[in-house]
Amino acid sequence: MKQSENGRLTELFTERALSDLLEMIDRKKAADWLFDRIWPGESGERCPKCRATLSPAMQRTYRRFRKTFCSACGSQFRAGSGNEAFYHVRMDPHEIVVIAALLGGKVSIGEIAKVVGVGDDTIYLWRRRLSGLTLGDVRGFADDE
Repeated sequence: MKQSENGRLTELFTERALSDLLEMIDRKKAADWLFDRIWPGESGERCPKCRATLSPAMQRTYRRFRKTFCSACGSQFRAGSGNEAFYHVRMDPHEIVVIAALLGGKVSIGEIAKVVGVGDDTIYLWRRRLSGLTLGDVRGFADDE
């Protein structure tokens, strides 16, 4: 890896490391981290509309950003519902965490788009949505196995 005069790494990741990155992220940890950033202090145990306790299966579904159904009030929702930055998001949480990490690591928009398999415009959108996060915020998602 090369370092510039100011000490910043100019080549943070090799092409091979970038291509393997999505597979190295623990999906459950990534979803939990993202849920906790969107809804700090919220456990995911209750329906956001009527506050009824969700079944354990629905709690897991909700925390994994999948469509969830409340049997008490009949509403359908996702973890991103009610949060403007994450409303109608269809990307997997681990992909969003990878984007955040690579943006924090100063990887080019084009390289990030290749890794995640989306267009450059999607990465620009996520850069705006994730502004304020740093590489240090998204450490610790590699599989423990």
